[in-house]
Amino acid sequence: MDFEFIRERVQHLYCLDNGRPALDPVMLFKLLFIGYLFGIRSERQLMREVQVNAAYRWFLHLRCRTKFLMLRR
Repeated sequence: MDFEFIRERVQHLYCLDNGRPALDPVMLFKLLFIGYLFGIRSERQLMREVQVNAAYRWFLHLRCRTKFLMLRR
């Protein structure tokens, strides 16, 4: 399934020259999609699952050795 249409739909919501870089909208949507499909209600739990679940990483196009830190405090 191709999620690239999301970029076009939300492009007007992102500023390219102000503030820190935004998260990739396609990856963000895919993360929410995984959470919804598998009943993961906590964003922290979702981040933990993505770090250890190879199927989630494949779906998000992340390499096995890539560190995935989306939520930072």
